[in-house]
Amino acid sequence: MDGSEQVDAYFSSGSDENGIMAVSNLFHAAHATQVLHGCKKVLDLGCGPAIQLARIAELNPDCHFVGVDLSIEMLDRAHTLIAKNRLSNIEVVKGDITKLEQFSDASFDGIISTVTLHHLPRADDLARSFYQMSRVLRARGAIYLADFSRLKSLKSVLYFAYKYRHKLPHVLCLDYERSLRAAFLSSDFQKQMHHLASYQAILYITRVLPFMLAIKTKDRDVSPDIKIVIKNKRLALPQQYRNELDDLRLLFRMSGLNDSIFT
Repeated sequence: MDGSEQVDAYFSSGSDENGIMAVSNLFHAAHATQVLHGCKKVLDLGCGPAIQLARIAELNPDCHFVGVDLSIEMLDRAHTLIAKNRLSNIEVVKGDITKLEQFSDASFDGIISTVTLHHLPRADDLARSFYQMSRVLRARGAIYLADFSRLKSLKSVLYFAYKYRHKLPHVLCLDYERSLRAAFLSSDFQKQMHHLASYQAILYITRVLPFMLAIKTKDRDVSPDIKIVIKNKRLALPQQYRNELDDLRLLFRMSGLNDSIFT
């Protein structure tokens, strides 16, 4: 995402805990938490302005998170958000997720990335990123990756991109369209799963409408208190957005993804 107008729109919309972006933010925060529970140090690939990362860090206060992004403007926004939310368990640094040169082998307990990997320009870059994940992640480490899956129909792309055109800035809808068009095929991700074989990660794709995928390791037990927080956050959403969240849960559940974290 380039340009201050796009960054402003993304930051404003994503920061609204009752807005449409709160749906995906809560979904990914909940599932990431169920995977990461017990981790001490987690790397976020392509953290952007840290909106999603902040949601996850709030649910996992005993874990230290390191966010990596190439955009200085995004990182500046991240610093602002981290300070505003008084989150002491996040640091963000400039870096290339296809290289991760500043991190040593096996230096993280977990890795997350939420709707970022489609920004990589080529399948070769995706392969390099997956290799780096396997390099910096410790044995038996936790993984939660989520991204768009390329849709075959232009009609479907336009439907998703402009579904909330009356609620979101046009520049954000346009960026969403470009992201859906730029998404990798699910087969591109499948080809890279061998890098994560030792972690027993599984790829899930939304059924019926294959517009999103998740790659994750086994869920871990979380405390009842965390489940209550997530349940209350879902109930706090406006009814329309709560329905959107439940629809997303259903599409993933149909592919076998366990979402007991919400119940």
